[in-house]
Amino acid sequence: MFPSLITLWKQPIPNNMLYSRTLIGLLAALTGLVLASSCSQKEPNETDKPGNTPMVWYVNPGEGSDDHSGDSKNKAWKTFAPLKQLLLGPADRVVVSPGVHTQSLVPRAHGEPNHPAVIEFLPGIHEFAEQDATRQIYFISNSVATSTKPMPIAILAKNCKHLVIKGSGTKAEGRTTILMGGRMTHFVNDQSEGIRYSHLVFDLKRPTVSEFRVVSSTGTNTKSSSEIVIADGSTAELRDGKLQWTGDLGNGTPLMQEAIPAEGRAWRKRMQGNNPLEYATRTEALGENLYRLHFEGHAPLTVGHQFQFRNGMRDVVGAHNTRSRDIVIEDVSFHAFAGMGIISQFTENLTYRRVMVVPPKNSLRTCAAWADGFHYSGCRGQIIIEDCVFSGLQDDPVNVHGTHLQIVESPASNQLLVRFIHKQTYGFAAFQPGDTIAVIHSRNLREHPNNPRRKVTAVKHVNDRDWLLTLDGTVPRFEENDVIDNISWYPDLTIRGCKVDMCPTRGFLVTTRGKVLIEGNTLKRCRMPGLLIENDASGWFESGPVRDMLVRNNHFIGCDIRIHPRVKTGNLPVHENIRILENEFSEGAGIDGHHVSGLVISHNRSDGAGIEIKLDPNNTESVVTDNQ
Repeated sequence: MFPSLITLWKQPIPNNMLYSRTLIGLLAALTGLVLASSCSQKEPNETDKPGNTPMVWYVNPGEGSDDHSGDSKNKAWKTFAPLKQLLLGPADRVVVSPGVHTQSLVPRAHGEPNHPAVIEFLPGIHEFAEQDATRQIYFISNSVATSTKPMPIAILAKNCKHLVIKGSGTKAEGRTTILMGGRMTHFVNDQSEGIRYSHLVFDLKRPTVSEFRVVSSTGTNTKSSSEIVIADGSTAELRDGKLQWTGDLGNGTPLMQEAIPAEGRAWRKRMQGNNPLEYATRTEALGENLYRLHFEGHAPLTVGHQFQFRNGMRDVVGAHNTRSRDIVIEDVSFHAFAGMGIISQFTENLTYRRVMVVPPKNSLRTCAAWADGFHYSGCRGQIIIEDCVFSGLQDDPVNVHGTHLQIVESPASNQLLVRFIHKQTYGFAAFQPGDTIAVIHSRNLREHPNNPRRKVTAVKHVNDRDWLLTLDGTVPRFEENDVIDNISWYPDLTIRGCKVDMCPTRGFLVTTRGKVLIEGNTLKRCRMPGLLIENDASGWFESGPVRDMLVRNNHFIGCDIRIHPRVKTGNLPVHENIRILENEFSEGAGIDGHHVSGLVISHNRSDGAGIEIKLDPNNTESVVTDNQ
């Protein structure tokens, strides 16, 4: 009997009996105990027991079969379905061959900090098909459309611990590409801990931003023509004499940008009257992806310029971290996001190193992100962004903030009914028992004098916009339109050694109460401020008075630093202790600010034109010295 159990461990596991490795390990361990007792043999060490031996499983979508055992290369599974029956333990591995994956990867993993479970994608293209993908509804900051629907997700790590998902690299030779077959979310980390992504390339088969490049032009302001090339990945066809984009591009208001890739510039344009595909009087096909647009009453398009188009409905994101901790992304490239980029909310400790949000090389594509790159809402712990590159995004490369909820009423002496106001941010629990809240005056963005802060003792979901908070004491003083701020969820932030170009908006948008270091970055020709320090209770309702920020040894090229809280009344400071030291400003970049105290601007240098510094003396306390 006992030898047969050990033999069972070594045999392939039948498809209709996906035995748990743990169960077999326990049986084998009992076998060892009985044999040791009956034969007076020494009990084996714990690491020698089959139940503690790390396992290797194989998935091959091209040659595998789910009827196989999955425990060797020639007995690989075809899909990820059998993995759902397993709990990956410390040092367990899953080796995945390239091909078309018809199901999402939804691992169950409980590794250990020094012995994580590992899922390795081998070199090649791993396409995740959308049709049968796992779909879930997530309410995500800055990303919720007027009606929600389940998002298709390629990789869903839910309730996982200490899991590494890795490839073989991002370079041309030996690269591992995770390719979305539709308008999908790359990955979600939900209530997970110690998750690491490395050496992977993420992309979309059909990017949700359509692009063309102007390659030649001729004519005058009254009659002209331009030849354009459709960028790889974009798809279009002629309909009724007009060039129309095709594919699943989402819904919402069409938006357009124009860019000069050679100069690292991009800017938004109104579609009405500015879309050359619409105002062209005639369009002719010249060859594969090559068209000639004919104009009357319009000047020809500028050679070398790029035009980008997207639909503005926010109903899917690129990736998402929620109620998780210790998330690491290293040596990963993102060539496209289906919607907003990597959105993290109520997650603790996030580290992104050498992450490239850039279009692929040797390509006509110039847009790597449908909107933001890295977006953090209501996070805490340490956020570290080091040696990352952002090029061709359609919104902020980095945005860090909390969320103000407006006070509706106080239904009891220790209760507040609060409401999400912005139409694209709602539905998620912005508070949990134990969090500390502060009441913020909506017009001066400060706490009322001598107003107590309170701890939340209970949270009730009234509806997706309204939440009832029970507090540990009497409700603090508030006025009409005042908001509350969850001060328990603000991170320390380090942005170091990063590069930004071809950005139509801000480079870094930062509002956090934590300690901030922005050091050694290059921000090139952002259309708006390279660094914006805001805070508001009337627009996006993005909260966060800065309390300790050092901006040092950065290069701002053609874009400013702006301290701009949306204050409507009063001259008291909102932000404090911002030091802008030893930075380089060129192409007219400068500094302006208001409603800030403890501002130090010192030992900064320019390219010869001088640094224009504009501060409001009525509400700004500053020291400005030794700038050139």
